[in-house]
Amino acid sequence: MEVNPASLSSYTCGTNVTVTYTATFNFPANNAGGPVSFQYTTDNGRGDSQDVVTVQPGQTSAHYKFTWSGNLPADHTQPLPGGVMVTTPNQINSPLLGPSGSCTTTATAAFQVTSVTVKATKSVDGHACGSTFTEKYVATFTIAANSPGGVITFNYSTNNGQSNSNVLPINLQVGASETTATYTFNWTGTLPADHTAPGVGVVVVTSPNQVTSTGGTPTGTCTGA
Repeated sequence: MEVNPASLSSYTCGTNVTVTYTATFNFPANNAGGPVSFQYTTDNGRGDSQDVVTVQPGQTSAHYKFTWSGNLPADHTQPLPGGVMVTTPNQINSPLLGPSGSCTTTATAAFQVTSVTVKATKSVDGHACGSTFTEKYVATFTIAANSPGGVITFNYSTNNGQSNSNVLPINLQVGASETTATYTFNWTGTLPADHTAPGVGVVVVTSPNQVTSTGGTPTGTCTGA
């Protein structure tokens, strides 16, 4: 018997894997050939399926492959050793063989935001005071590793947190095991000569935990009156 993969130690539990068992039947030289009837198992002999291999006269070996497929359980109950039980032309059982080792489990951390940074990505330099300008802010959320994912709920401000710039809270979906997520928001308006806008961009997370971002400060100043 042979089995591939030979070891499960490089696989994470939950991974979908196909295990291929290969049985090699050996026959004496100058045999007359004929059908070989057998049962095969992938669960250590507790259940079995049947098949037949036809051997030609003088053939000294034949191979038969069968498989187990599924997600590797964390309790290591599958895949089990596999093998064959020949019933004709005579009775003989193969050794039972399965992959060695065990899949590895990945601990799941609670879904939470560990930090948020906000950056203003456009400079006001080169734009005239009194002209219309759009500042683009990018918020980057850092999420705890190995989390199941979830929804980040937050508000954002373009005036250093003095008031929310969005009417309703934003809901940002994060997938399982994702460690970063981004969200872009804008300020659009007329550039004042006193350079009070666009202001500092801030994000305030309310769920799954409470976090306030660093401030994203626009650079440069408008020119003229």
